[in-house]
Amino acid sequence: MNSKMATRREPYHSTISITNITHLSDELLVSISSYLSETSVALFASIFSTTSDMTITAPSKTSLAIVSSCISNWEVIDFLDIDKELRMRLTDDDIGGLLFCIDAVHKVKRLKLTHCFQFTGKGLDHIRDSVVLEQIDLSLASQNESLDEDVEIQISEEDTLPTLLNLIGQADSSLKQLQFPQKWRDEKSDMFCRFLRNYNRVLNSRRSPCSRPQHCRGNGICQNDLELGVEEMLFGIQKLTCLKCLDITCQQCSSENLQPSTCSGCKQTYCGYNGNGCQVIFHCEGSDSCQIKQCTTCCSMYRDHLDCYICDDCYIDSGDDE
Repeated sequence: MNSKMATRREPYHSTISITNITHLSDELLVSISSYLSETSVALFASIFSTTSDMTITAPSKTSLAIVSSCISNWEVIDFLDIDKELRMRLTDDDIGGLLFCIDAVHKVKRLKLTHCFQFTGKGLDHIRDSVVLEQIDLSLASQNESLDEDVEIQISEEDTLPTLLNLIGQADSSLKQLQFPQKWRDEKSDMFCRFLRNYNRVLNSRRSPCSRPQHCRGNGICQNDLELGVEEMLFGIQKLTCLKCLDITCQQCSSENLQPSTCSGCKQTYCGYNGNGCQVIFHCEGSDSCQIKQCTTCCSMYRDHLDCYICDDCYIDSGDDE
């Protein structure tokens, strides 16, 4: 029996996982949850509302007690808070149950599915009608991380994009930033490209004001945030919206240092405004034609000199020279 269990990939909140703790009092379970990270608390709470067919019709009394005991307002759910071995095994049932249990449709503003490699996208159905959600990171990578090409991911366009279409289609949608899997951006399927065109129309229709109007030389309205083909390397990336603070800054600001940039390494966009604690993007100084850029973290990984496919003497000045 032990060998059989070792080869099965049971969802975290299956009945096998909770057999030995269902008899514990709510008071004791709440006490146990106080030692967990916020996202772990939500996941822990969801296992007490799951039925034998892996569905949740309503949060149980125990789940509500655990969730309400946590000081979190559940505005940010980042699975980086959970042990890596566990988050790599989480399924749509696990993640969907978590979102349902904390009433994510009315509370979560930022959702980051870091290293949720077994997730297909069906679990997002619980938040398809959200009007408070501002950011979804589907890249499955952590901050400044670029996933290895051999990492197998299960996230599916067919399971995910219908929910995203519903989210962006709502008149009062708050969605500001979507980060997509590298695999989707590389393959450029018809379904994905159609979604990007729809998303780009929605973003442009908002006529979002530049976050730095005092430095703006344009009309103060940010357009064409989403890259749809001019810069192949950035296809499907929002190049004007900072991944951290979600400020949007137009490309007509008076100084290049005030403009957002996307790192060539991790493909993440930052505004570089230290007042928000956002990373700075450094540009190659080896050639005027070189487009290589590196964020603060990637610069520290590569130091100052980078191998470049455009210029022979690529040089990133990170300001760390002694």
